[in-house]
Amino acid sequence: MMNATSPQVRFHNGRAAEATTWVCSAPRCALPYLGEAVQDAVQKGISLGLNVDTRSIVVHFPEPQPCQVVQRKIQTMLGKGGASQKIIENIDALDLYHGERWGLVDLAAPVLPSPIDAIVVEDDLSSGESEGPPPEDDISEEVSAAAVRDEGPASIVRFQPDLFSLVAQEEKRTVRIPSMSRALGMETEHEKELRREMFLRGGSLGEELEKRLFPRGKGHVQQVQEEAKALVRRRTQAESAVWWISDPPPFVTVCTKPNMHMRRRVEWILWKAEKLELELTLPVFMALFKQATSYVDDENRLKQFKQAVKIWKGASLEWKDLPSEMRMLIKSINEGRLDCYCKSCRRVLDPKKDGAFCSPSCASLYCSCGAKFALRSSTDWERLGVLQARQGPYSELLDLACMLQCKNDVEACRDRETLCTKFSLLTERRAREKCCAAIEGLMDGRWCARCLRDFQRLNVLGRYVEQIRSGKVSWGHCEAAADRLKKMQEIQVPKLEEKYCASCETLTKRVRIR
Repeated sequence: MMNATSPQVRFHNGRAAEATTWVCSAPRCALPYLGEAVQDAVQKGISLGLNVDTRSIVVHFPEPQPCQVVQRKIQTMLGKGGASQKIIENIDALDLYHGERWGLVDLAAPVLPSPIDAIVVEDDLSSGESEGPPPEDDISEEVSAAAVRDEGPASIVRFQPDLFSLVAQEEKRTVRIPSMSRALGMETEHEKELRREMFLRGGSLGEELEKRLFPRGKGHVQQVQEEAKALVRRRTQAESAVWWISDPPPFVTVCTKPNMHMRRRVEWILWKAEKLELELTLPVFMALFKQATSYVDDENRLKQFKQAVKIWKGASLEWKDLPSEMRMLIKSINEGRLDCYCKSCRRVLDPKKDGAFCSPSCASLYCSCGAKFALRSSTDWERLGVLQARQGPYSELLDLACMLQCKNDVEACRDRETLCTKFSLLTERRAREKCCAAIEGLMDGRWCARCLRDFQRLNVLGRYVEQIRSGKVSWGHCEAAADRLKKMQEIQVPKLEEKYCASCETLTKRVRIR
């Protein structure tokens, strides 16, 4: 399936002349025969992907390749697909600008709600309605890019002239949350699994056993609705950034020091300032420019900063005409005397505003005393209870499993007369030994501890005999319940992550470790 696996993102801080992942700008790319191009790429171990927003082709090689070699290989490979002679307008190594723009690299921008599937909560009046299939006239056949790999290696598939029109954006699904009345008649996936195991091991369930194992109430309704809500998918930008039309590579490499043209760096700075909702003044531009470049010399960085401002403003920067305070502020940022970056994520801050953090989420990582919180884990008892409850009701499973310990006695007392004989023997022993008359029992003055224990055991044994003899419970049901209890015991204990300050002994709220 196309884009089924998201490759791992790796970073390369070395030589920028060679790279494994390249981005080719091809806005007018037309491939009437895409099968041959993908076939050639697969044979050479090359992975091909598409980014629709920028109309770019992402190419990943097993080994680093220089730009000239990549451009020649791509032109030859895509030319076999029936493309025109000139399809690549520009080629760049996958850099931080691509990574931040496509969501592969964390930008530390203001967090927006990620796209989710639509949620429809049913009410009792509409719970019985169902949506029928769409009319046959509305069903249209579409060719997906995944069909390129499904076809044989010698096949040639004709596609639409525009390569990027192959990538159909995933439509939003509608997830219906059942109403209370409907949820009472539904089962969760865990209940279905328990019912299936019970049926395979011990046969069909009786009405009484079914009520014991599958209780219905407000808690059951909440479980059914929560399971429906779990189907809602949160789709991030990174999931749809690159749509791989061949098998996705195990990783993509992001160059942190690419050979980027100054105009593209300025474009990156302008985009980043808009994304971070920063007022782009000259000091803020310097802070962003310092992050977007890898100059080690302060004087050279200031010189290139003036060239970048010329591209941004469209006119030369009159340095001496700037107010002395602004010049001093720009120099302080350039030389590192003024830290205008977030203490946690290094996001650029407005130098005119006070504060060391860009957002409450970054500030929550530090204690009020200024020290950074340390992390430690503890047992998540609430989550453990939820995981154990999925195996079934504990008390009922335990009662069924305990029947296995008395299996021999139950089978020996299948005859009603045998059980009555045991009660008679207990009565005769009390009368003969007179043990109960002289002792005030703890629970019942008529019994001593020994006789009370034997009497209660005979009552439990009689209940087990009645359930087995009537067919309400089988030994297979008991074995399945014992297996469920064993699974419940083997559940890995979930952990909570606590943020703790050792300096002032402050403990913050817990976060579940997934």
